[in-house]
Amino acid sequence: MNTKPQYQVALFGLGVVGQGFYNLLQASQNPDIAIQYVVVKSKTKKRSVPQNLLVYDPATVWEDAQINLVVEATNDAQAGYEIIRNALLKRIPVVSASKKAIAQKLEDLVRLSRQTNTPFLYEAAVAASIPVLQTLDRYFAYEKPVAVGGILNGTTNYILSRIEQDGLSFNEALQLAQQAGFAEADPSSDVDGWDAAYKLTLLNLHGFGVLNDPNEVLRFSIRNLSRADRELALLEGKSIRLVARSIQTRKGLASWVLPTLVPVGEGLGTIVQENNALQFDFPFNGPWFTSGKGAGSLPTGSAVLKDVQRLVAENYSYRYTHLPVLSLSPLADDVSLELLLAGADDDFPADFRLAGWRRFTDPSGRVVRRGWVVLPELKKWVVKLEEAGVSLLFTGAFQLHESRREARPELRLKQEAINKLV
Repeated sequence: MNTKPQYQVALFGLGVVGQGFYNLLQASQNPDIAIQYVVVKSKTKKRSVPQNLLVYDPATVWEDAQINLVVEATNDAQAGYEIIRNALLKRIPVVSASKKAIAQKLEDLVRLSRQTNTPFLYEAAVAASIPVLQTLDRYFAYEKPVAVGGILNGTTNYILSRIEQDGLSFNEALQLAQQAGFAEADPSSDVDGWDAAYKLTLLNLHGFGVLNDPNEVLRFSIRNLSRADRELALLEGKSIRLVARSIQTRKGLASWVLPTLVPVGEGLGTIVQENNALQFDFPFNGPWFTSGKGAGSLPTGSAVLKDVQRLVAENYSYRYTHLPVLSLSPLADDVSLELLLAGADDDFPADFRLAGWRRFTDPSGRVVRRGWVVLPELKKWVVKLEEAGVSLLFTGAFQLHESRREARPELRLKQEAINKLV
């Protein structure tokens, strides 16, 4: 009698996510799923898996015709892309958690999945434990949102929570995040908003049917935030969160990832530590709010395992069935945002302008400017403002630029309702 498991898995990567997936799969004791290979780079690093599973050359996997499921959990975007692509070319179903690899090559990978009729799932790449892609693909398949806003990075939310709750500096909170295993030695992808921008790119495709270049998403780092910003936010009755947002405009879809003021004790203001949260606004269903763990070995590993279990339960028939015909679209920029900017006069470029602005001195003695800026203008100056040490807070208020044409019915959602996203 042949007792060999039906699903033979090759796991690429044994970091935080890979180890979490491995541990949970073993705990599940599913006799139909077995890991045959764990592909890693280092031969000297101690591993918490049986030695006979470890291989160091990916060719070992590709040469084994019995491998019929690949789990990609590396922290190398280029390597992750090549692993996913090789698996799809060989018509081996793939589950991945690598948001950067997927977002940067989204058009290529989704198109290849279609051409080869091979499942490619990546729930864990968006919001870890929150099953947002499956919900959009199935429950909201026939109702597109008009807006989404949320916390998509557990590392920055942990840092900002510690600044708010304990009065720490950014560097002190970052060090705690690194000690807790939430932040990498190089935290740039998290604190500079890249991680959230990659995840928002995936949400834009699944939620709005828009395929965008993640480099087009407006971002501003949280590096320049300080205790003084915490005090300024509290004066406004607000907390600070790094919020990713996309909203339908007259011209298309606008997207940004910015340090944002959110009401204390309400909505996103209740989300602390490494947790994530999302609120979608639908034209008929109204708001849908969901939250859960956004970082960590077991929450993210669990999302990977659920994708694997979904494929197995449906005998590889599960697909993201409602994605659009792929065509790269530029993001819209017909939006103005209200900002609070703290910095000395010479920190600002001479031709940087805020509309309807006023300046005041905050409790720490800093000069703060409050006013409105159009998206293209802010994009132009982001790098210089960050490098000059300017701290930026988006108040949550925005204005869609008017058009002479009648707005489409689904865009008639009241501004106040959309603003409740934060």
